[in-house]
Amino acid sequence: MTPARQRIACFVINLDRDRARLDDVARGLAAVDVAFERHPAINGKRHGALIRRLIRQDFHSRAKQRPMTDGEIGCTLSHLSVYRRMLREGVEKALILEDDAVFEPEFASFFANHLGALLDRFDIVKIEGIFFDHVSADATTLASAGGARAVLPLRPTLGTAAYALTRRGAKRLLKALSRFDDPLDIKLVQYERHRTRFVELRPMLVRQADVASSLEADRVRAETGETPASPGIVAKLAERVAFARRVISRMGVWLFWVVESRLRGGAGKAA
Repeated sequence: MTPARQRIACFVINLDRDRARLDDVARGLAAVDVAFERHPAINGKRHGALIRRLIRQDFHSRAKQRPMTDGEIGCTLSHLSVYRRMLREGVEKALILEDDAVFEPEFASFFANHLGALLDRFDIVKIEGIFFDHVSADATTLASAGGARAVLPLRPTLGTAAYALTRRGAKRLLKALSRFDDPLDIKLVQYERHRTRFVELRPMLVRQADVASSLEADRVRAETGETPASPGIVAKLAERVAFARRVISRMGVWLFWVVESRLRGGAGKAA
């Protein structure tokens, strides 16, 4: 094993009922020669009522302007429990996967030769993402890693099927996620809020399997269901001011990190 592999733990988040998914991702990881540990997921649908009784928060998505679904809550708590595990077990660097992750052929070389060096510079390295229409088509390169680029986009991809994290990143995400005001996939990429050194790969080296997603189905139902009452003029103005502040904050953080990266040697090789 290379030093990079020895330094990076790998956790696969998996519901107890989804044995077939675990078998699939295990075969994929075996093919790229990556050892992993299963991490039990939290079933938000089954335990939603209990979660809401124990965690007395609104669970309302600021970005989506709707209540978070039970699936989103369970997903967020599952990832939070991985971060706590990292701190508890003294894990400095980890690859965090969901059980629908599928690996591109180039992933093995990336994991063995480049990921460790990227995590020496950045605290979140996003390796999978969904390119919706609003996602930045191109982004500023902060480092190269073999055939991939580590970029800082103004509008990152969504998705939490595969990303790498440092211990420091886990601490900051735990703090940011102490308020359940957005699902994890949204909050993970809001680097202007958690102020964690963030990059994502282009091209992505992991994708989500082509299987039905109950989480996405719940979201569609939540967003196409009953239309909420239209907010008043004051509420609309407050929303626009808050949005403008978020945009300015992100652009400020983006500019600072890009300039700092250039001063430290530009978009050089990560490994």
